[in-house]
Amino acid sequence: NTEDIEAGLYYIRFSENDKFGYLQAWTGKPVVEAAYQEATPFIHGMTAVGDGKQKWFINKSGKKISETYDDIQILENNYEYAFVKRGERWGVVKTSNFQQIVPFEYEMISDLTEISDEIIISGIRGGSAAILRDEDLVEIPNCKEISPMYLRYFCIITNEQEQKAIINLNGDLLVDFGVYQEIGAPKNNYISVNDMEGLYGLLYCDNIDNLIYEIIPTEYETKFVEKGV
Repeated sequence: NTEDIEAGLYYIRFSENDKFGYLQAWTGKPVVEAAYQEATPFIHGMTAVGDGKQKWFINKSGKKISETYDDIQILENNYEYAFVKRGERWGVVKTSNFQQIVPFEYEMISDLTEISDEIIISGIRGGSAAILRDEDLVEIPNCKEISPMYLRYFCIITNEQEQKAIINLNGDLLVDFGVYQEIGAPKNNYISVNDMEGLYGLLYCDNIDNLIYEIIPTEYETKFVEKGV
């Protein structure tokens, strides 16, 4: 699978007898034998593997370099961190030394980003949408879902009544619950929405001033579709 070749490492994931290992791309010879039921591509000299019950990290020689976890999610946009699971709770580790930087307190973690050297995570914690900025935790109660951080500054949250709202990274409600019955994912700073009558409009995300504007009112029978020109 050529998509698994990582620049500078040139390790290719392969399967044999329903188990995974890694080949050295230049020679085609196994450098990590096919011994794992689960395996991800190598990223910066490490990868996550598992036996079907637990997962852990190994280095290029196949040596185990972390504790075992019930699940691991390696971030595609930020290799310095990984989401790890123990029991029914998620936390965050730093992959340089596998230090636990966020404890296992989250039912789910939706995103992690860095803004001006500040680490920010979003997730669901104790039935609330949660945004953690260093030591400051903001929680919005009665939430069951939170989206990744769109444009690095906004999240869409869903409450127990299936209503959606938009918050910024300070936890401010920029669009309250019950205003729209559907809020689409932002595309190039625009969000297609439809109101409680089923009519569509368009919002604009101002990620400089942390604001949301309705630039086209909900007056249309079909949603707005972005077209490249």
